This record gives sequence, structure tokens and C-alpha cells, in this order.
Amino acid sequence: MAKKLDVGLEERLLRARLAYVKDLQSALAEDGSLVRLSLQDDLRHAHNVQASKGMPPPVRLLKTAQAEDAFGTPVNAMPIAPVACPSCGRRVAASRFANHLDKCLHRASR
Repeated sequence: MAKKLDVGLEERLLRARLAYVKDLQSALAEDGSLVRLSLQDDLRHAHNVQASKGMPPPVRLLKTAQAEDAFGTPVNAMPIAPVACPSCGRRVAASRFANHLDKCLHRASR
């Protein structure tokens, strides 16, 4: 027999996690907050350790600019609409298009 889920418990846990994330975001946004100062101190320490070993500086964790892909294109500007297959007309996610087209064309050639 399957165990019955307690939806109320799941909802309370989710609300608590959301509240924690909001509190953490607001703490990181405040200039003098202990969380932000601690994180900045950790980043400075990591940079000093890596610089002494001849390693490149660490990646910034708190990025204020918009996120970019490997080519410098803003992530939000990338199209997320599905692509229509020229062979069957089916709409497929852009990330799955090459795989779908390969299978679709092999099916058509049989």
C-alpha cells in the first residue's frame, strides 16, 4: 500500500524554503550584511590563495550583470520557442532538434 502524502507538510516545507531564499537574497543585497561580508571575505581569501599558486582568479559568485552564454549573448535573448521539423512538421525543442531530425530522416529513408 502506498504511503499517503501529506500535502500540507509539503506546502509548509516549500513555503519555509522560499522564505529562506528571500531572506538570503535580501541579506546579499544589503551592503553591510554579515552574509555579504562573509562571502566577500571568502572570495578575497580564495583569490589570494589562487594568486599565490599562479592560478587564475575565481569566478565571481555575485554577478550583477545579465547572464550570458559562452558567446556573450544574453541568456534571456535566446529563443526558447520550439522549431518545426521540415520533414514531418512536428514542433521540437531547439535543444532536441538535431536528434529528432536525424531519427526523422532515417525513418523517412526506410
